[in-house]
Amino acid sequence: MFSALAEGFVLGISTGTVCFVTCAPIYLPWLMSEKKSLWRSLGKLMEISAGRFIAYILFGALAGYFGGKLEPVSRSLFTGISYILLSIFLLLNVFRTHREGKKCKVPKWAVMSRSALLLGLFTGVNFCPSFLIALSSAVNMGGMLSGMQVFLGFFFGTTLFLLPLALSGYLTFLKEIKAGARIASVLIAAWFIWQGTDNLIHYYHQYRHNKDTYLLDMEKAPLRPVIISAPGDSLAVYALRDSLSAFYPAKPEVIFTDSLDAAHLPMYHKQQLVIVTEQVLKDDYTNRFLKNRHQLILKDPQSIQNVMPLLRSRIFRIKKGEKLDFRV
Repeated sequence: MFSALAEGFVLGISTGTVCFVTCAPIYLPWLMSEKKSLWRSLGKLMEISAGRFIAYILFGALAGYFGGKLEPVSRSLFTGISYILLSIFLLLNVFRTHREGKKCKVPKWAVMSRSALLLGLFTGVNFCPSFLIALSSAVNMGGMLSGMQVFLGFFFGTTLFLLPLALSGYLTFLKEIKAGARIASVLIAAWFIWQGTDNLIHYYHQYRHNKDTYLLDMEKAPLRPVIISAPGDSLAVYALRDSLSAFYPAKPEVIFTDSLDAAHLPMYHKQQLVIVTEQVLKDDYTNRFLKNRHQLILKDPQSIQNVMPLLRSRIFRIKKGEKLDFRV
């Protein structure tokens, strides 16, 4: 029952050093940006951990529920937004602590940067190496409860490595340390803005690419096969025809010719799949005419045997308004 919890804890322990290296540059400048005692630093660290705990539990439930449906392009959007929100939070904290250091009034909209819980939430869900390992484990487990257990165990395992950060409270009584921490926060925020923007640009390009294209699943599409080859290839062609008959509802059509011209081509159908050997393509007009049909061009007759494995395993992304044009 608790195998997912144990697996998450082991993952947290085994990747804890990576988690420390990833998160310490974010937490330390924030913790040292204003004066704190050891116990107050520990309290803030616990508050950060509470934010991470909430983020891990929620994301673990979602990962377990949706399984592997969170695609890399979606991760780019999610990571980009979380990085930019984290950057804004860090910059707000620099602004707030600088104002407070000069005994100036702090605007209400900047006070939110005092919340260690928010910092924990923003850093709790980002696709760092440790997080991705836990995510893969939650996806493989399947189910909301298992996903939550994996991330719960992961939380406890990684938190052990973050506890030493509370010692930063001893350093906050030095004015130079606080000033250096603010500079470090600005630099880290700039890096996260750059990374977040890069992720959002990647997502946008991928979104436009997906919007302007469509997927052709060679196994599921209702294609009408037409096999065109030289008469000498009849044995291999008939074997392919029989295989295609079991694969597609539409009966495959076979055409034998030494030189293909437009007169040989059957009536056009938008889901027609022409499988033709390259040796019979000797007419430029015919080649252009084939562009209106999905086509697999076979480099030689021996390539006929590769057609069925290709149809069973390939999903092609094609620009809208165009047809499949693939060489085997």
